[in-house]
Amino acid sequence: MNKRPIIYILSFLLLFTVLVGMQVYFLVNSYALKQKEIVETVRVKLKNLEDDVDKFDDSYYMKNKSYVELFAALDENKINEDSVRRFYNDRSDTVSRKLKKYVDSLFMDLGYQVGVKKELTSIYSNTKNRNLLNKNITIYESSEVKGLENSLTSGTWEMSYSKSTSEKERINEQVNEDKKIISYGFLVSRKTTFIIANLYWILFSELLLFVVASFLILIAILYIFYITYKNLLKQKKQVLVLHDMVDNVSHEMRTPISTMKLASINLQKRHSDSNFSILDRQILRLEKLLQPLTDPDVTTEKSDYGLNDINHLLSDLQTTELNGQVNLLSFPQQTIQVNKVLFETIISNLITNSFKYGATQVSLAVDFIDDMLNVKVVDNGQGIDADELPYIFEKFYRVQRDNVHNTKGLGLGLNIVKRVVDQFNGDIKVKSQINLGSEFLIVLPYGK
Repeated sequence: MNKRPIIYILSFLLLFTVLVGMQVYFLVNSYALKQKEIVETVRVKLKNLEDDVDKFDDSYYMKNKSYVELFAALDENKINEDSVRRFYNDRSDTVSRKLKKYVDSLFMDLGYQVGVKKELTSIYSNTKNRNLLNKNITIYESSEVKGLENSLTSGTWEMSYSKSTSEKERINEQVNEDKKIISYGFLVSRKTTFIIANLYWILFSELLLFVVASFLILIAILYIFYITYKNLLKQKKQVLVLHDMVDNVSHEMRTPISTMKLASINLQKRHSDSNFSILDRQILRLEKLLQPLTDPDVTTEKSDYGLNDINHLLSDLQTTELNGQVNLLSFPQQTIQVNKVLFETIISNLITNSFKYGATQVSLAVDFIDDMLNVKVVDNGQGIDADELPYIFEKFYRVQRDNVHNTKGLGLGLNIVKRVVDQFNGDIKVKSQINLGSEFLIVLPYGK
């Protein structure tokens, strides 16, 4: 089996896989770069948010001492974390509406859906050395959008608070009202994040042209390879057909040339009408052999073929095989419809092959059995070993003895017979024994 087409396909698949990998690599990189570019664009537009936020949040800078008092109360366990969360929620509704309008106005021209959120991440008490929060508290957010959070700003501020208390407040049993100052210190951490809700749609729309172009390029490469490979196979098939035709012609021309050569020698000895007839038939046969080269449809043409035709063929073959005898055992009384060139090719190749391998007696029988045309050739030649029978129809195969070819030839005769039989959807069977001869039976559909 010729492995070259498989190598071509595997090589292309390897290179195509590498190309697909490169396309995917560039696509992933483009996706990451475009995502980074979009995020940076949003971050730049939001850079003034901290400066402009006082437009919609008067308490942003925590000038109101109620915030730090709230933290002090939380530190003293006078209130819980939920109370602090409600305190911020009560103030965030109004701020969030204003913030949403502000953020939407920044990205209206770009079509980005951006949400901004500011959170308290920790309130660390310096006096008790502990974090007062178990979970982040939302200070405000422009809209409740979900997606990948991106950091805008973050920081930690130190806050302090002092208050005075009387001893009476601290110890009810005593009347002494001496004043005492209590100080509180807090490290407050906050972060501001933003989310681009329609980020993936933006990336898809931005990269759609690149993805489609890459896909079309890959499809085009596959199509070009398909067309190229198809043309390669077509050309290869044409070359094989040409080689087969040359092999057929070169093989088939040997018999008529040999016959004409012998007839010419006989003409030199004596003039005979039979010799002229032989020359005419062989010249006609050569013309028939050459016709398929110029007119391919000739191989399907059928004509009447009768007893005289088969006798002429056997007579011509007998002329070249002076040491052998050809016997016609049976032939239909009425003419049959066959392609003369191909039909005679089958018979002449089988008979000459028999003589080539030592036969002295060859018998031919042509009969109709169950609407099938049967052609049987039996010889008394040297026979074929059972191990070699599966290979005798292969191109250039020649039967050998002791690894030595004892006969001349190219090993094309039986291969040509097999191809002609296959062309007409026929069947060929062989029986042979060493030193007992061979029997070839060809069954051809008739009238179809």
